[in-house]
Amino acid sequence: MKPTLLAWLHSAVRVAVVSILVFLLTVNFAGQGFRVDGRCMEPTLHDDQRVLTEKISYYWRNPRRGDVVVFIVPDETHDLMVKRVIALPGERISIRDGEVFINGRLLPEPYRRYPMHYFMREKRVPEGMLFVMGDNRDVSNDSRDWGFLPIRNVRARVWCRYRLPFQFELVR
Repeated sequence: MKPTLLAWLHSAVRVAVVSILVFLLTVNFAGQGFRVDGRCMEPTLHDDQRVLTEKISYYWRNPRRGDVVVFIVPDETHDLMVKRVIALPGERISIRDGEVFINGRLLPEPYRRYPMHYFMREKRVPEGMLFVMGDNRDVSNDSRDWGFLPIRNVRARVWCRYRLPFQFELVR
């Protein structure tokens, strides 16, 4: 018995609806791709590089120091940006001689390759906020410029970088 056109259409519509639902659930709740714009995260991430993000872990926990996150910039542009979490709520952060100090202790930053030419007096990160910076500090537009990042603005954690067709590498 041959399938009728109506049966074929019904099957095609079901497949399309299920595919769209899976896509929307994945993008809204699990993770998605993101393209890096600019040199602010070098050498970890490069301009125009593609990354995959995951959203699931932040349903159960807040971002941790060292996480590379995608977030909505807390300014009038509401652009998406990618930066590294440096200081957490309640911590004191300062920058002296191009080095970051958290609660008076030097922060080890093995991901940094370029020197930073910046000074910042000690500030306390308010509850519900983060202090984020790019790894390439002298070219980064980050919390030093526009202030603390509300945790609610964080959309995802960068999980891996990739280059098509088959080159994937975890981001640390």
